[in-house]
Amino acid sequence: MSQLLSPFSSLVRPLTVGPRPITAAGGALKRLLAHSQAPVIGIAGTGHPDLTMDLMSAMLRACGIRTTVGLGPALGQLDSLRAEDRVLVEVSGGLLRSPARGLAMLVLGGFAADELAPDQAPWELGDALTRLAAGVDGCVVVNADDARLLALVAQAGVDPVRASSVGRSADAFLRGSELIIVDPQLGVERRLCRTDQVPLGGPAFQMNMLLAACSAAIAGANVEGIRATLGAYEPGLDRLQRVATRQRVRWVSDGLATRPGQAAGTLRQFASDRVILIAGGQHGGQPLDRWREAVRRHADTVLLFGTAGALLADSLKDGGPLIVRCADLDDAVATAHNLAQPGNTVLFSPGCEPDDLLAPPPGESFRRLLLATGPHPRQEAA
Repeated sequence: MSQLLSPFSSLVRPLTVGPRPITAAGGALKRLLAHSQAPVIGIAGTGHPDLTMDLMSAMLRACGIRTTVGLGPALGQLDSLRAEDRVLVEVSGGLLRSPARGLAMLVLGGFAADELAPDQAPWELGDALTRLAAGVDGCVVVNADDARLLALVAQAGVDPVRASSVGRSADAFLRGSELIIVDPQLGVERRLCRTDQVPLGGPAFQMNMLLAACSAAIAGANVEGIRATLGAYEPGLDRLQRVATRQRVRWVSDGLATRPGQAAGTLRQFASDRVILIAGGQHGGQPLDRWREAVRRHADTVLLFGTAGALLADSLKDGGPLIVRCADLDDAVATAHNLAQPGNTVLFSPGCEPDDLLAPPPGESFRRLLLATGPHPRQEAA
């Protein structure tokens, strides 16, 4: 029996793995849990779980821990997985509909109705997360800023490890602009970095960093490796990237924000800017309350396209920014070029799924259109 080493070992139950009996229950995740000698860590909930998983993977690898990301790759190398390795799997979609027991750790990023997939009902996600948390062999790491998520974990009978951006009664938290984790073995707080030292700027991604740092430390990463990862992390194309600056106008892509809640979180990061927002596509039925409030507070102009254009415009009809209906994304980018003044930020944060699911990703389309209207832009963190 192999123990998952952790600097948080005095706070959490030891995480163990070992041979498990093969059950009759089907499913790829259940098969992985039944056969893997490496601890399997699940990442679930709303709030960019893919980013949390990517950060965790980078932190573990920086500390020399062999890490496999994804269910398919892990199943493809079952025979070579060792107890000292780690496997990270995003538990979403079909995996949530039939939750498996036996995860070594579960990381829960949030429970927001306006960040759900179009075919997912809040009550279904809540039930699934409760069952998932109840079946974890080791510890559950949660976004403690989300009261609904804490209630679900309590319902599962779990005392979680907490990450919080607002309080110190947590194992990873913010103090001013500094990211802090607690090392219970030493009884001291360990500073990771300042938020302005990380390419992922703004509050929308702070919780991802806190969750990843806390979870990676439990899984065996050291503070030095976590700190180095945060400072050097490349967020990837379209995760809030400045793709051009022309005539003192910033063009920023947040093409991965395809839910209203995600787009609302991004908008709050530009509170001091004069924002021209490009949004639209196909609305998935999520609530628009947070999106509407964020747009009214932080956008001067909104360019709307796609089948959701009329719905989004109607939600803003009682006052707020200038609203311009556009034929499509091409028209929206061209309109933004005509309207933008020096000092403006043009933010592409669709808040909706693409109308054409077979088309290139929204961020890629936005970047292509921008390239077509001027010189090749230099990609930078937003």
